[in-house]
Amino acid sequence: MTLNMDINKKILITDTSVLINFLNINRLDLLAAYPGKFLITEHVVEEITVDFPEQQALLNVAINNNELVVVKVDSEKELQIYNDLIQEGRLGPGECSAIACAINKNFSLAMEDARACKQALKTKPDIEIMKTQDIMITLITNHSISIEEADEIKKTWQTQFRFALKFNSFSELLLK
Repeated sequence: MTLNMDINKKILITDTSVLINFLNINRLDLLAAYPGKFLITEHVVEEITVDFPEQQALLNVAINNNELVVVKVDSEKELQIYNDLIQEGRLGPGECSAIACAINKNFSLAMEDARACKQALKTKPDIEIMKTQDIMITLITNHSISIEEADEIKKTWQTQFRFALKFNSFSELLLK
């Protein structure tokens, strides 16, 4: 697949964990506002379809609007990395495919799962891993979202979706 993108924009391969955080709150517009492009593998699409069918319609709209680009894990190197990771039995297909694609294409990785992040770093120590909070911080610093709005989203994630970030406000991270 050929991607027509500005070479100065960051390209992130996201696994299901980060994607579902934004799908749950119906805010894929935030990913579209990010100064980069989010790609997902076919494996991640399948995980959303099977495990989160209520979010599938939102995902399909984002794909149809080219806000998310679906890529295949099909190069020899990607398939080798994917097979090595999946055979260990610790990670799911979405995580394995995202890691394989990010490593092979030298893209950043958007991922939450600690075990998967550790495996990605073990496989490629210099891979850039962005977590949901990192994406939100970038959106705040780029004025795509206010701190107050980000804090409300954080509260919604914690109270309605059991995704808790270990700080009180995004302002704490911006002061560091």
